[in-house]
Amino acid sequence: MLKVVVVAAALLLVVGAVAARLPPIGNHGSGVWSREHVKQLDPRGDDNDPVSENKDIVAVYYAQADGAMHFRVDLFDYCYGDDQWVDVVVLLDYEEGGSHAGCPGTEGAYYSAIAWDACFVMYGHASGDYFTAAGERNASKVAGVWADGDVQMMEARVLFPDGFQAGWRVNFEVYTAYDGKAFDVVQGVSSDSVPNTGKVVFLNHGNQALGWTDVLRGRSGWEEHTGFDEVMRAHEYYGVAGNFHLSGVLTQAALWHDPGFVDWLRAGAHAGRWDLLASAYSQHVMPFVFEDMNYFSVGYHKELLWHVFGYDPKAAWVPERCWDWPYDDHTKDYVATVWGRHYLGIVVLEESVHGLDAPNPRKVYRVNGAGDLKVVFRDQPFNAAMHMGDRATVKSILLNIALSPDPEQLTVYADDWEMPAGVAGWDWIMPPAHDTYWWAMFFVATHPWVQPVKLGELSTWPWREDVLTLRHGTFPNIGGEAGYGGYSTEYGRNSWYAHWARYVHPGQGGRSFGQVWTESHAQVAACPHNALRKAAWLVLLANMFELAWHDGVGGPISGWQLKCSTHIKNAKVFADASQWAARANASAAPEAFSWDFDEDGEDELCVRNGRLMAVIERNGGRVQWLFTADNGGDVIIGNDVVYYPSSEGDYNDDAHLAALSDVWYKGADHEHERYDVVKVEQRAQSASITLRSASGDITKRVTAVRGRPHIYVQYVLSQGTWDGEPLYVQSGFTPGLVDLLLEGRRGIAAEERPRAVVYRNRVSGVCGGVAWGAGVALTKRGDRTYLLWLELAGRARTFGFRLMGGAGADACV
Repeated sequence: MLKVVVVAAALLLVVGAVAARLPPIGNHGSGVWSREHVKQLDPRGDDNDPVSENKDIVAVYYAQADGAMHFRVDLFDYCYGDDQWVDVVVLLDYEEGGSHAGCPGTEGAYYSAIAWDACFVMYGHASGDYFTAAGERNASKVAGVWADGDVQMMEARVLFPDGFQAGWRVNFEVYTAYDGKAFDVVQGVSSDSVPNTGKVVFLNHGNQALGWTDVLRGRSGWEEHTGFDEVMRAHEYYGVAGNFHLSGVLTQAALWHDPGFVDWLRAGAHAGRWDLLASAYSQHVMPFVFEDMNYFSVGYHKELLWHVFGYDPKAAWVPERCWDWPYDDHTKDYVATVWGRHYLGIVVLEESVHGLDAPNPRKVYRVNGAGDLKVVFRDQPFNAAMHMGDRATVKSILLNIALSPDPEQLTVYADDWEMPAGVAGWDWIMPPAHDTYWWAMFFVATHPWVQPVKLGELSTWPWREDVLTLRHGTFPNIGGEAGYGGYSTEYGRNSWYAHWARYVHPGQGGRSFGQVWTESHAQVAACPHNALRKAAWLVLLANMFELAWHDGVGGPISGWQLKCSTHIKNAKVFADASQWAARANASAAPEAFSWDFDEDGEDELCVRNGRLMAVIERNGGRVQWLFTADNGGDVIIGNDVVYYPSSEGDYNDDAHLAALSDVWYKGADHEHERYDVVKVEQRAQSASITLRSASGDITKRVTAVRGRPHIYVQYVLSQGTWDGEPLYVQSGFTPGLVDLLLEGRRGIAAEERPRAVVYRNRVSGVCGGVAWGAGVALTKRGDRTYLLWLELAGRARTFGFRLMGGAGADACV
C-alpha cells in the first residue's frame, strides 16, 4: 500500500536572492547539511497516527547548488527498509497559476494551499518521479533519492524545473499521506525561513581522588568500550561541542599516570572542540568550610587549568551541586561570591532543587546576591532519558526547545563523566548510558537544527537574564532541599556533614573530623608564604576530597572517605615545616626530639638541622616526611596529596613509601613493625635518634649534622641473628611537590650515579636521593603516584647511607 510524505513548495522570483551552497549530496547524513539549510521544524505527535511515528515530520531542509534543488525531510521514527515505505512529494510553484491538487498518484490525499507548477516524488525505495502541473512526466529530473534509517530522513536532488533560475525564493508545504489519508502537515515555509535551534549543553564532570585510576582509559579488558576517552572520542568523531570538568586532583593523577590524556584534552580545548570548567580543586563541599579555603581551592584549580591546559575558564562546576547557607557562622563564605571573585561567569545547578522558583528552568538567570554570576539548570528529564536510553524523549526535548517562540533557552545534560563512560560501576547501574551518549552525538551531528553549546561562550551571549533567588540544597539523590545527605532527627539538615564532623576516628588524637579540619586549617592559614605553605594547603584540601561522603542517605561514612579524612591531619606536619623553613638558619644547631606533629595522639620523632627536617614514624622507624629549608622551603619526601588506597593511617601502600622502609629481613617485612627509641643524642655539631625494631633484629641511627644537606643513616643488624642475609630498605622521594603537581611525571628526572641515585625536580631544581658506600647495593627502582623510589640491600652487618635533599649547590652531591 502506498504511503506518502508530501512536501509542497512554491517558488517565487526574488531579485537578488543568494542561493545556499551545499556540498555533494552523495555524502548524506555526514554533516553536509548545515544550520542555514533548515527551513522548518514541526512538533512531534501531530501526524494523526496513533500507531507509528514514521509519518511524523520533524524538519524540512532546502538548498540550491549546481543547477539543482536539494531537499531533506527528517521523520521522528523512520526506519528505512521496513515494510512501511515512506515517500516524499514536493510541489513547486515558480510561475503564475498552477494546481492545488496533489501530485499525480496522490491527488486525493491532500488539497494544497499553494498553486504549484511542478512536483516530484521521493519513493522510499530510493527512486523518484517528476511531474508538471500540466500532467507532463519526466523522471530524469529527479537526479537522486536517498533514504537513511539511522539519520531517519530522506533526501533528494532535483534538477531545476524548466524556466527556473538559481536564487529564486522557495516556499514549502509538507504533509504525510497513507492510503489516501493525509497525516502530518507543515505549511507556510520558505527558503528565507530561519527557525530556532534546539540548544543543548553536554557537560561531563570527572572526579576521582589523586591516584591511579581506570576511569580515564576504561576497565581492564573493556578499554575499547569504557573510559572517559570514549566520551571525548564521541565528541571529537562527530564534531559536537562539549564541556568537560576534570577535577584538580584527577588532572594531577592524569598528569602522572596518563599525560597523553591531558595532551588530548588540551588539544581539544584549544581547537575549540570543548570547553573546560573550573571548580574547587578537590571537590570539597563548599558551604561547610571557611572562605579562604574556597577562595584558594577555586583559584588553585584555575591556576592548574592555565598551567596544564593553557585555558582560562569562564564556567564552573559546583561540587555536588551543593548550594547552601554558610553552615554554622558568619565567618564562612556564601558560596555564590567565590566564583565572581575568580572571574567565572556561569555555574550549573539543579532544576528540581535550586531552580524551583524559576519561571522557566531552561532559561539563563542571574543569581541574586552574586553580582553578574549566571546560572543554568541541569534538565532532570533530559538527563534521565540520556542515562536510560530513552531516545524518543531526548529528541522530543530538543525539538520542543527549537520550536519554542523564545530562542533564549536550552537543555543541559550535566552529570558524572563515569556514567556515559561506563566506569566506576555505572555500566551496571545504567547500561544504556554509553550507547545513548554516542547516539546523541551522532544525532546532533546529523541534525543541524540541534545546536550544541559551550558554557564559556554562553556566559557572554547577550541574552536577557532575569534575577533569580536560588533555593538551597544539593542534587536530589543525596538530599535535595534537605541539604547534603538529607535530614535526620539526630543531625538535622545536611546530615552527612553534621555526622562526619562529629565522628571521632581512632588515630585522630581523640578529635572529631570537624575538629581536625578546623585545627589543620588554622595552622595552614597561619603559615608564612613559601612553597611549604602551599603544599600544606594542598594536603589539607586533597584529603577533604568529596567531603563527608556517605554510602547513601542514612548510610555510614564511605570507606574511601575515611581513608581521605584520616589524613587531613597531615597538613599540620607541612604547616610546621613551613614555619621551620621560614626561620631556619643554615648554620643552626641540629636537633633531635619527639613531638606529635600531626596530633594523632602519638609523638613522631624529628631530626633536623638548618637545612633538612626529617619526621620519623615509630611504626617502621620510617622517615615519613623530609623537608628542605633551601629556597625558602620545599618537600623532599611526602606525597600526602595522594589518596591512601589501603590505609587509614600513615602506612606504606601502593601509592606511598616512606624512606628507611625495612621491607625484608629474616623472612619478614618490618616496614610497619614497631620501632622503639633506644637513644636520643644532641651535640654541638650533630643530633641523632637511634631506634630498634620490636624483634630486636634491626637497629638504625638517624643523624643530622650542622649545615649539611644530608641525613646520615647507620644500620646495625643483631650479631646474635645475623647470618649474612641482606636487609632490604626502600625509600621514596617527591622532590618539589608543589611544582611537581603542575608538571606530573615529566617534571622529575632520575639520575643514577655510581653509588647514588638522585631525583631532581626539573622546574625548581629541588632534589632528593640516596648515596651509599661499601656493603650496600642498589637492587630496585620504581615509581608510585608522585613518588620515585629505590631499594638498597645492606649486605654487611653494619652499613650506612645518606638521605640527600635540597636545592643548594651542595645538595645531592
